[in-house]
Amino acid sequence: MSQDEVTSLAVNTSFLTNFEDAKDCFDWEIGTHGITIQFKSTRGRSFSATYLPEVCPEQGWTKEECLESLVRKSGYRGRIDSSLWDEIKLTQYQSVKAKMTYKEYLGHRK
Repeated sequence: MSQDEVTSLAVNTSFLTNFEDAKDCFDWEIGTHGITIQFKSTRGRSFSATYLPEVCPEQGWTKEECLESLVRKSGYRGRIDSSLWDEIKLTQYQSVKAKMTYKEYLGHRK
C-alpha cells in the first residue's frame, strides 16, 4: 500500500452479541443470527467454524446449505448426514456493525 492510498482506507468491524446455545443445529434464523458450530468426528477430532449473520443470505443458502458449507469450512471431510447434525453444538449470535473512514479516524485523534 502506498502513502497515497491511506486516505481511502476504511475499517469495518462486527461486534458480536447475544450469544445463545441453540436447541439443535437448525435453531437459528438466516439473516438474523450468526452461527458457530462445534462437533467431534467419530475418531474424536474436534472441529469448529463460524459464519457472521450476513454470510448465508449473501450466498443465497438455505439453513442446510449453510451448515454443510460451515462443516466443510471447519476442515471436516467426512460424510454429512443426520447423525452428524445430531452431534453439532450450535451457538447463535447477533452482530452490530461499525465503520470508520480514515478521515473520521483523524478527527478522533485530535
